Amino acid sequence: MTPWGAVAESEQVPSDDSVRPEPGNPVSGIKLAMVKWFISLKDSRPLPEFRGCTGEPGWDMLLDLYLGELLGRKTSVTSACIASGVPPTTALRYVNALCDAGRIERDRDENDARRCWLKLSAPVREEIDRYLETTLGHALSIVKAGT
Repeated sequence: MTPWGAVAESEQVPSDDSVRPEPGNPVSGIKLAMVKWFISLKDSRPLPEFRGCTGEPGWDMLLDLYLGELLGRKTSVTSACIASGVPPTTALRYVNALCDAGRIERDRDENDARRCWLKLSAPVREEIDRYLETTLGHALSIVKAGT
């Protein structure tokens, strides 16, 4: 598993050395680091029996889609299902529920009718942006208060 969560073999995310946020946009780099950190949290839990536990497959999918957008890569249904950390049929139910709720959008691959691409809806992308900015603001205020 990569530090960004599981992705389908054909869609592996490049190593840290080759991942670059938008040039000249420090906020993009900070968001990239935060999302990778959020994804890695479930694998760094202190007790082994809780490592890798999700319990939030929909959120894990949304983070994977957001990360994919930050990295400029497309995310297939398969990749999102793997990122959810739940069995495939359960993950597909989450994909369908997120699509039905307008949280994500599904587009057919023009070159391969067997594959669909997923992307965040604009309002959800904006919500995650605000969440990351608010979370970063809280973290910075805690650090500042401790100094």
